[in-house]
Amino acid sequence: MSKKKPEGYLAQKAAYWQHVMKELCIAVPPGSTVLDAGCGPAGIFMVLEGAAVTAVDPLLERYQVLPHFQPAQYVEVAFRQMALEDLVEEAVYDYVFCLNVINHVADMQLALLRLRQALKPDGTCWLSVDAHRYPILQPVFAAIPGDVLHPHQYTLTQYETQVERAGFSILRKQLLKPGGLFDYWVFELKRA
Repeated sequence: MSKKKPEGYLAQKAAYWQHVMKELCIAVPPGSTVLDAGCGPAGIFMVLEGAAVTAVDPLLERYQVLPHFQPAQYVEVAFRQMALEDLVEEAVYDYVFCLNVINHVADMQLALLRLRQALKPDGTCWLSVDAHRYPILQPVFAAIPGDVLHPHQYTLTQYETQVERAGFSILRKQLLKPGGLFDYWVFELKRA
């Protein structure tokens, strides 16, 4: 981001989110209620035109200094600074997006429960995870305290167990990007 102008960066991020939605066959109808959980300064909220979006992130205040974070540009988005674990809403959202986030939360099980509670009974949650590609290496990486930004390092099967324990049913999972040590997966979830 440091060498790109804000307009170029935002265009690149919007194109990325549109690509992700196309790849996953996601269509959010106008008028839908949406939660962008862990929105970051340029989250999927950018491309959800016509939806009533709530964008939650504990670092919103820090993003204010970034030239590409301009909340006033997104009139249909309500930004709220809070940790995902502090979200207390019941059956509010048609769609919940938690992309590039769950590996960073302090209490993953509580965060997953909060996502489930916020989702309407017939709603859909999209959750991405960075899953260890080699289960034999996962215990080694999990034991190393060096990755403060990613306190949760699980295999795909372990993530599936966490998600189901939180009360979700997994409709499908899709590999979006294979990696060296971690694969980038997205789950399509419903309330169990």
